[in-house]
Amino acid sequence: MGRMLLFLVIGMGGLFGIATLNMNYSNSRLVNNTIEKFERTQATNLASSGIELALSKLNLDSTWTGVNSFQIANGSLTVSVANTTSKFSDGPNMNLVSHRLITATGIMNNQTVVIRSVFKLMNTPAPPPFLRYAMASGRDLGLQGNIDVIDDNNPSWNANIHSNGNLSTTGNAYSVRGFGTYSQQLDSRHNNFSPNVNPDSNPANALVPAITLPTFNPTDFVSKATNITYGNLTISGSTSLGTKSNPAIYYVNGNLDFRGSTSGYGIFIVTGNITFSGSVSVNAFDPSGSNLGFYAGGNIQANGNINLAGQMYAQGDIQANGNFTLVGSMTARNNIQLSGNPTIRYRPANGELTKQFWPTSSNSRPLVASYFK
Repeated sequence: MGRMLLFLVIGMGGLFGIATLNMNYSNSRLVNNTIEKFERTQATNLASSGIELALSKLNLDSTWTGVNSFQIANGSLTVSVANTTSKFSDGPNMNLVSHRLITATGIMNNQTVVIRSVFKLMNTPAPPPFLRYAMASGRDLGLQGNIDVIDDNNPSWNANIHSNGNLSTTGNAYSVRGFGTYSQQLDSRHNNFSPNVNPDSNPANALVPAITLPTFNPTDFVSKATNITYGNLTISGSTSLGTKSNPAIYYVNGNLDFRGSTSGYGIFIVTGNITFSGSVSVNAFDPSGSNLGFYAGGNIQANGNINLAGQMYAQGDIQANGNFTLVGSMTARNNIQLSGNPTIRYRPANGELTKQFWPTSSNSRPLVASYFK
């Protein structure tokens, strides 16, 4: 009997030990699961905060590209920002502009959470209405020769042209991938206007009211300059400029002769004439608009075999002849005259290069296009 009782006690003790072991194991798993869930929640919060960090930075500087392994809340955060033409992460090209793909990675111990989101920048200043054309003139606009006015490899852009006076085309060797509007007369025997985008099937040519082209007085903006030259200036070779949100601003109290290559963003305010006597190339094009702005109190002229990049505004005339190629846009308060074999590859004017002179909008929070976790 005593031996049976001993076996019973030992057996009960073993069962109790097994039960206790199971309870400890269950409690351990519960604690580990709770810790893992807590750490994953923390990693998710870190990634979410990375999205918010990117939005706040982009509101201040649309060229911000991210931060690497930033230590926060006993974890780490990595954020990258890249230009995208799609609404979706790894999505197809939808020809969108001013969109950014934000990738935020939050890490807490062994837990990693990645959030990808596409936002449209709403704080990008819009250029003024008179700079929203491939070509616009305050008086007459003439196209003579083998002339192409096309989009710069983006079929969602119309390369529109406008004249407050007469719009004339000589011969049939011209092509405009946009609308042609005028405020007095159209002199064109061949209608070679063909907009890329025309959902309402509007006529390619139309008589419209004149657009307002403001007087441009460069001396009004000398206080905004980061570089000032009194007298004529020649810029050649390789020139480093500023950022998109803080472009270099050159003020020239004289004439400007411009050639060479540039990197970054820049504005050139010239009291006299701007002459392009050589090619002007841009390293790393902005996907949504121009990198360079040329604003003249006099005339703008380009002659010969020249390639240019930038948006132009002249108080006087704009003239170009020869094998001339412009990647950007041009506007003149007086006349525009192109002859020879010029090509205008329309790229929209950049509001970051006009807000200093013609402000049009205020900042607002970027708009979410898609969100993936």
